[in-house]
Amino acid sequence: MSKINNLLNTLSIFTTLIILAFCYGARMGLTAYVTTVNYAGLFALACIIFCLPDFLCHCFPAKNKWYRTSEFYTGFLIVSMGMGGILLSKYSGWIGLVVLPVGMALAFREFFFFLRGRNWLTLMAGAAFMTFMVLLFYSQWCHSALFPEKIILGKAHIDVIFHGSMSNMFSTLGWASTGLNGSPYIPYHWGSHALFAGLKNWTGLGTLMFYNIAYPAIFLPLFFKILFGFLHKIFMYKGKGFLNLLYAISFMTLIYSLPFALLQFASPMGSESYGMALLFTFLFASIWLAYISYPHENDGIFFLFSMMAIMLISFLKISNGFVCFIAAAYLYLRNRWNFKSIVRVLLAGTVMALIIYFVVFHSAYLAKPLSLSGRIQTFWELSDGFITYFLGALIAGLILMKNKTLASWSELRSSIKSREYIDMETLFVITLAGVLGGILTSSHGTDVYYFCSIQWFVSIPYLIYFSQNIFDGFHAPGKVKTIFLFIVIVLSIVSRPDVIKGIAKNNSDGAQRNKTAGSIYEIIQLKKEMLGLTQRQQVLKSFVNELFKLEKEIDKSTICVYIPQGEKWYYESQSYRPLGSALVTPAISGVAMIGGIPEGILKKENMNIRGYGYYYYKKSGQRIPKNITEALTLAHEKGYKKLIKFQVIDGKLNKQTFNVKT
Repeated sequence: MSKINNLLNTLSIFTTLIILAFCYGARMGLTAYVTTVNYAGLFALACIIFCLPDFLCHCFPAKNKWYRTSEFYTGFLIVSMGMGGILLSKYSGWIGLVVLPVGMALAFREFFFFLRGRNWLTLMAGAAFMTFMVLLFYSQWCHSALFPEKIILGKAHIDVIFHGSMSNMFSTLGWASTGLNGSPYIPYHWGSHALFAGLKNWTGLGTLMFYNIAYPAIFLPLFFKILFGFLHKIFMYKGKGFLNLLYAISFMTLIYSLPFALLQFASPMGSESYGMALLFTFLFASIWLAYISYPHENDGIFFLFSMMAIMLISFLKISNGFVCFIAAAYLYLRNRWNFKSIVRVLLAGTVMALIIYFVVFHSAYLAKPLSLSGRIQTFWELSDGFITYFLGALIAGLILMKNKTLASWSELRSSIKSREYIDMETLFVITLAGVLGGILTSSHGTDVYYFCSIQWFVSIPYLIYFSQNIFDGFHAPGKVKTIFLFIVIVLSIVSRPDVIKGIAKNNSDGAQRNKTAGSIYEIIQLKKEMLGLTQRQQVLKSFVNELFKLEKEIDKSTICVYIPQGEKWYYESQSYRPLGSALVTPAISGVAMIGGIPEGILKKENMNIRGYGYYYYKKSGQRIPKNITEALTLAHEKGYKKLIKFQVIDGKLNKQTFNVKT
């Protein structure tokens, strides 16, 4: 095992422990939605995902085979455990016992190898950076270790509730739906929902707690492990120098302290789908570097693998799949420019595009398309700066100019023919593909960011590579350089006190998102507020507890929940983006509702309606029951066997169970 991999694995394990300790401390004194067994299972699952791929590489050396790399094993392991968790969902009560001994053994193995190397300074720097990232992650307004309490207090973010409902309904049914009026299929990039629906069963956690605790505990450290691993692959591919992990950590700490490209909100990890898509993008990029580093073999198999990997990435985030396909097509045709190869790429692209369009593309975004000129204008208005759009092209251009590649046309042709700068060419293509995708989707600002920021994150490892080569050329003693890097880390972290005390974040219309968005300060405030609940909040607390119990039902696909439209304690429970209120039931329980769509919402025409699945209910002409008789009739039509009605009577939550007549 290489020292770099061992250090990254040890740092990842340590980060998971930090997050689990943070969440455990935050939830002390509150309802035990997460048990000690859940924490243990989560830790074991994280250790398996971090360490097992490197263990397999140790047992089965790669020998220049791209399909024996740690990155290949990591991607395969995540997908396999996700699918396996779905298939074994009926046994979620005990399958976590399988991962416990394996995960613990792998963790002890990593610590044993680390103690032999004793690279404490780098581990300390990495621990400081990852602690900073944990605080940064929880300081954005979406996720929280106290998310059930935020629901009770009416402060939950709609994005997490929406994604939780999609994932929990996927766990129940095997397809994507928000479950508001039955469970119609809703086209969406549901790859992360499916993965989490399976992975949660290995931990015993509920979906909502998996999103708020397990997702950062596993995939926050894994993302940076894969990013640093990709950087290590760049050094190996270039053959110039070795990765200085301490320098890379200080560089990452510095850029994440800057209010730029949403890094101040822990991007890309604030978005589960984007974070997972970028993680798999880096895995694919590392495998690609391993493939081109050695004489080609099994080109057809690698092409097939590439298309499957890109399809997977597209199901996680369509923007990443689009950019990856353009880059992969360029690389393939770059080496095999002939009619057969062109036809193969066009055929593969057409098949993938059709699958994406009919299965995961949310066509609601086409409801009000802009003209091409309007798209270009909006694209530039949404700009977060030149570098956010064109950093990759800028890096590629600077490298070409530095090495006299552009001195003449013959020099340029010679460089292209030699494939000396094939990685820079690919970076340039990724940048242009992101800009193209950004223009096409410029009707929606977030999609512009998702398309254009891909090249930004892929460029970061190259920035570290080139800047480290300059840093390594300095003649200062090694101890002085180390002290300098630690100063950079400390100053970067202390420049962001908002991750502790919280800052007010505002919408574009000036409405405050959350008065206390700081991770630690928010926890203190939430726990204080839980001590003085209003009558409505007491009702909501009882309701949330009932939903968590309902999530443990074995056959949830035969059960539905009915809450009359007049129950404002539910349909107006969330003060920030009230649209998320109706999604609370399927998000926590994984049980579909009957008539769970507020009638007023279906009459609105705005982006939020189209963006959170409501568009598809409206498009299909849903019937909303007005009383229990109509609800039972509708439940019968949709094939449910049991209906649970929740209603507040005399200030208290009333629960009634009805057998649906067949």
